Formats: sequence, C-alpha cells, structure tokens
Amino acid sequence: MSMTQKLLLSSYPNLKDIPGPVPSFPLGNLRDLSSQSIWKVSEDVSARYGPYALLWVLNQPVVFVHDPKAIDEILGAKSAAFFKDEPLAAMRPALRTDTAFTANGPEWQQLRRTSFLSESMMGEWLTSGFEPGLRFLRARIARDLPLRKGANLEAWLYRLVFDFNSQMWLGRTVSETAFGAYNKIMDAINVRLTTALPVLPPRFNHYKNIWYGALEEIVEQVRHEPDGHSMAHHLARHSHFTLADQVNHLSNAFPGGVWSVTAAIGDTLAHLCAQPRLLADLKAQLATATHSYETVVDPLEPSIRETFRHSAPVPTFMRRVKENPVTVGQVTLDGGVRVMIGVYPLHRSAAHWSEPETYRPERWTRQLLQENPYGSDYLFPFGRGPRACLGSDVALFQIRSILTALLGDPARRVSIDPVKDYSFYFGCRMPTGLRGSIA
Repeated sequence: MSMTQKLLLSSYPNLKDIPGPVPSFPLGNLRDLSSQSIWKVSEDVSARYGPYALLWVLNQPVVFVHDPKAIDEILGAKSAAFFKDEPLAAMRPALRTDTAFTANGPEWQQLRRTSFLSESMMGEWLTSGFEPGLRFLRARIARDLPLRKGANLEAWLYRLVFDFNSQMWLGRTVSETAFGAYNKIMDAINVRLTTALPVLPPRFNHYKNIWYGALEEIVEQVRHEPDGHSMAHHLARHSHFTLADQVNHLSNAFPGGVWSVTAAIGDTLAHLCAQPRLLADLKAQLATATHSYETVVDPLEPSIRETFRHSAPVPTFMRRVKENPVTVGQVTLDGGVRVMIGVYPLHRSAAHWSEPETYRPERWTRQLLQENPYGSDYLFPFGRGPRACLGSDVALFQIRSILTALLGDPARRVSIDPVKDYSFYFGCRMPTGLRGSIA
C-alpha cells in the first residue's frame, strides 16, 4: 500500500479492503475518472475490480458499486442510511423551490407525497390523453416533413419531445423566446453539473425570469379554460395548489424528462433502423393496432425495454452515506462516502443476459419481461426503491406516443444513421450527431 493510500484511508478505515486503482497525490484518481465517459468508467472498473471499486477525487473517496444485492440495499432497504446530494447543488439555481428530485429526509417525503405525479388519477389522465396526444404529434411531425437525408435529427427530436411536454403539461407550446430562455438556463446548469464549478453566466437570472414568467402567464390563462386536458388544466380544476405552486410543479416536469426521453427515442429509432426486418415488423404491428394506448404497449415494449437495457439514458445513480457507517452487500462504508452505482455493468452483464452487447428486442419473451421488470436487479433505468423516478410512467407514455406517431403510418419512411458517439448532458447519455431522414 502506498503512502498516499495510507494517508487517504486514515479517515476512512472501513474502505481499506476495497480494490481500485492506485491514487496519486494530490489528484487521487481524478485522471481515471475524467479520461472517459462516466458509463465507460463504471464498465471499466467493474471489469477490472469486480462488484466494488474504490477511487479517489482528491482526498474524497468514491465507491463504485455493481453488486445487485448492495444496490438493492442502497436504493431500497437501507436507503435511509444514505442521502442524495449530487447533482442537487448544481441544479438548485434553476429552481424556485426544492422538489421531490432535489430534497432529502422528511421534506422529500412530503414533496413526493404531494406531487401531482403521485396522484391516483395519473394513469387515467395519461391513457385518456393518448389519442389527443397522437393528433398533436402527427400534426407537429407533418409540419416539418420532409426531413431529407442527412438532416439533424438530434435537434429536431429534442424539440419534438419538448413541445410534446409543453402540450401535455400546459395545453400549448411555449414561445420561441421562452424556449430559448429555458435552454440557456439548462446549458448553464449543465456546466455546473459537468465541471463542479459553482458558476453562473451574467444573464442567468434574466433567462430564468423569462422562463418562469412565460409559465405564470400560461397557468393564469388556463384558469379561464375549463375544458382543457393538460395537467395545468387539471391542477386548476382540482388541486389545492396556489398559482405559484402550480408553476413550480409544472416547471420541474421539463428538466425531469426531456433529455432522457429524447435519448431513449433516438437510440430506439437508430437501433431499429439498423435492423430493417425488426423495423418493418414493428411498423406492421402498429399499423394494425387500434391506437388506443393499451394496444400499442405490447408491440412497442420489447424495443423500448431493450433500449433501456442496452442504451440506458441515465447511466449512473449517486448517493452519499450519512454520518454513520453502513454495511451493504459485502462492504462497510464509512460516513460521508460517495457511492456511484453504474447501470451498464448490470444491464450488460454476461452472467445474466445472453449476447449482452447486442441489441435484440426479440429476447423479451413474456417470461423474460416478467423476470426482469423495471427496478429489478439487472434492469433499473429509472432507479429502484422509494426514490425511483416519480415520472417513469410519464416517460414511457411519451416514448410510446412519439414512436407510435413516427412509425404507425405505413407510408412514412424513417431512416436513422447508426449512432457514432454519445455526450453527457444533464445527467443523461445523449446520442450525438443523430442524422437521417423522415418522409
């Protein structure tokens, strides 16, 4: 053991038996962590060191955990021994109040319990909105077609998802000014997320005021529209939320899902276009569906489930141990230790999946679907346990709706080039340079 390791471990004695690369002074393993994407780091340390690996960021330990039993305890049975502090500090300037995503402890419990996403009516509201949503999407897609060969589908798909979010939550799309302001806010937050630097651009609050001002104006308009179907209309009719509460809740629904849904749809389309037979089979099934929500779930589920397994948009989940040591799986973690849970080592585990690196929707037989539900040991794209994604049903609804709108017309031709690279934006693994044609 090097002198640097002895010095670092003196404050974290329970970590001494966890393997990992030798840290250097004073950076620790910062070079290892910054030399490649975080999902590649998690796959690399899992392959080299097994289910647990210890790395250091300066003098702070980061334990990578890829043991299903330990992950289940961290996110589930022993979740009370951990708290969520990243990426919360980076995100808070974009928010007006804490949310069920950013809070901890009793405040988090209260916010999750009172979120509109927790309401019992959500399932019925989503299902009843499928056909109106399809009409909006078809009109929105037809407006932009044809997208000719080589078109920038990355930007187009992101805007389509954003506008569908706006339609669902607000009953209308937002202005170009509001859309631009929102993106300026998110770009600034993404810099904070990726660099850990607590900086904001000079006009950040200006853009924040534009975005929230636009939402306030729309929510006020909605109060005078008794028959709308959007969530803003529902909240105006049935909830106890004040106007400010409604704006805060609705604004949080945008960063909570726009990028992960965009990534999932982009990857699904690219994978399907690389296998024309699969694409043709799926289009044929969607063409004969009645296009109620229930009838498109089964045809789409193998492809969507395989995307979440093979190309999960959210590649990591992070927690920090509270003040007292806790034992999970085969290790004991000292208070204050950061825990990094990598998705890909489990989602692509050769011990669990056949041909794990290959995109094969046909693997998802009825039995495999039952054995590997969302939130299980080897498939947890939305997390698991009490803090699993509150908007997972909404994300699946949006993905299914947009794929149905794009692929359900037998006459539509969709061609997406293979994804060449990925970027890390707002905690998501985003397919970059997505090119192709839709006509």
